[in-house]
Amino acid sequence: MKTPYKLIGHRGFPAHYPENTLTGILAAIAEGADGVEFDIQISKDNIPVIFHDEHLQRTTGINGFLREYTYSLLERISAHEPERLGQTHLPEPIVSLEVLVQELKKWPEVHVFAEIKKEIFKHQTREKTIQSIGTLLTPIKAHCTIISFDLEVLTLAQQQGFKTGWVLQQMDNTHLAAATQLNPDVLIIDYTQLPASGPWPGPWQWFVYDITDAATAQAAINKGIYYIETWDIAGLKTRLGA
Repeated sequence: MKTPYKLIGHRGFPAHYPENTLTGILAAIAEGADGVEFDIQISKDNIPVIFHDEHLQRTTGINGFLREYTYSLLERISAHEPERLGQTHLPEPIVSLEVLVQELKKWPEVHVFAEIKKEIFKHQTREKTIQSIGTLLTPIKAHCTIISFDLEVLTLAQQQGFKTGWVLQQMDNTHLAAATQLNPDVLIIDYTQLPASGPWPGPWQWFVYDITDAATAQAAINKGIYYIETWDIAGLKTRLGA
């Protein structure tokens, strides 16, 4: 039976695998995720890679900023989250966006939410960023939404014909006016920031993160939320009977 919502793997399947890794993203797909979300940073030589933080420490155990390393060095670093997961997933190379897209081409039924991190703009213009990332995402454009906290880069993504999703920091009249002007396909917010009155009506779909329990997920669905993002795709599917 078709469900009135979609379950999205937040950075893949971090409940059991390192976040933002090829293994974790493919594991989420194997568990039946309707979509996957991942984060994009750039290397010293401007290669887009799948990584959340500016700093390497949390997920690799290495002291240093990702932007200080070329991709040829990054792909030799294991992002297996040793502090959280021990050595279970060693080695788990940092993967480039290009490599990940080649895998995601095999799954056109899985929607992709590619987040462009704002830290990139400390080192590279938004125009250059969207040009390089947009080119790499073109093979999966039909089932891809570019998301970001940054309104300017989303406007540029729309000009390239991509679906877009704006990640909101809060819900107020200023953000509503900006959302109305941008007119993204998706509005995204931390579920705890969603007011009791529910989401704003509009032409967009709503996307909330991060939910792992069925009661919270069902409450979001009852408010009209379409995309439910979770760190535990298999567990939440089971708890919802999906």
